[in-house]
Amino acid sequence: MMRNFNDVLAEARKRKKNIMVIPDPRSTRVLTTIDKASKSGLISPVLVGNGSLIRENLAALKIATEKYKIIDEQDSSRALAKSINLLHKNEAGMIFQGDIDIKEFMKAVTDNDGGITETESLSYVSLFELPSQDRITLLTDTYIQEFPDLRQKVKILTNAISLANSLGIEKPKVAALSLVELVNPAFTSTLDAAVLSKMSERRQINAIIDGPLDIDCASSLERARRKGVDSPVSGEVDIYLLPDIESGYSVVEIMVFLGKAMTAGALMGSNIPIILNLKFETTDSILLDIALATLRYQ
Repeated sequence: MMRNFNDVLAEARKRKKNIMVIPDPRSTRVLTTIDKASKSGLISPVLVGNGSLIRENLAALKIATEKYKIIDEQDSSRALAKSINLLHKNEAGMIFQGDIDIKEFMKAVTDNDGGITETESLSYVSLFELPSQDRITLLTDTYIQEFPDLRQKVKILTNAISLANSLGIEKPKVAALSLVELVNPAFTSTLDAAVLSKMSERRQINAIIDGPLDIDCASSLERARRKGVDSPVSGEVDIYLLPDIESGYSVVEIMVFLGKAMTAGALMGSNIPIILNLKFETTDSILLDIALATLRYQ
């Protein structure tokens, strides 16, 4: 079981190096990230974009250009299309968003005709280290599915459980969060959490799920008992299932910007690894994203 991000990187470096295609890489942030991933032995990068500009920017960062394959394409939209085509032709094994706008990028990779995945299958998992508990914890969905219904939450959980398995967590403990720890028909999230918990009991989902739980009861066995809640996951949660995108995204930003926590993330639900360039993540975080993709698909 991988207990921290150093474990994740160390294990990923043992795996086969992937060819990663990057459309329209221009910024210092993106080029620095690619260089870190290349030097870490995780990827062989293929850069698709304005060749002369890419070489100029790499040189400005004192990054040797000869180790990169560069495919010249002046237009960013065509660079994205060419990048996706390399995946279809099995000439690359993963794709990083690069400097393409996130909306344009997601529209292209989920396009019914030329894309590589379906929107309905996707969800995002954010990972954090918990030094006090010597473990990595997962939060989902923090970016993709806005207000998921029960059917979508099952898929979101299935994706997160798959990621937990790749970290060596065989049967993760899941807290289905809501604003209260009791079932209240007025709040759909409590009903969904109760159903997911029952599905876990009936072994329909390969995890130990309890809910509804508020963050108080989920994060501490002592506080749960104080409230009269006897939960099999309190204080030992591997996956926090957030009720909607507003709570999920807000929790991540609070932890990153106010708590100064290190984070990593994984776009789940695609057969081909897709790494996003989310602005709340540092270059070191995206390096971890690439490492997670390496672990998931090998």
